[in-house]
Amino acid sequence: GFPALVEHVYVHASLLRVALPKLAAHFVALGVHPSMYCTSWFMTLFANVLPMRVAAHVLDNVLAFGGWHAVHAAAIALLQLSSEHLLQCMALDALLRVFVAQFDELFATSEPLVAALHAVANGKHVTPA
Repeated sequence: GFPALVEHVYVHASLLRVALPKLAAHFVALGVHPSMYCTSWFMTLFANVLPMRVAAHVLDNVLAFGGWHAVHAAAIALLQLSSEHLLQCMALDALLRVFVAQFDELFATSEPLVAALHAVANGKHVTPA
């Protein structure tokens, strides 16, 4: 297995509650646990939800700026940048569609995500465009 994965899902859930409390509460109301989405994000370093060139930029940042810290920053940045879309979802299936289908559109280029990743890694809040 991937023993550290449980620990990192817990860390992500804690960061989500602190960084994005409104989104965290929305996920709870919909019955969405972070393990439902971030497990695959972490295991693939976001290659399963982002266009490959964008995922490559995230990987570059993970390698350059500190391993798991950068992975968690990328996850929070993804959620911050897509929070308006995610907060509009009133059912689990709609939310999962955003994660699966709309990330390609939302993150067609890497610039907004990489900028957000740097901001989150430096402790700043990111405002969706």
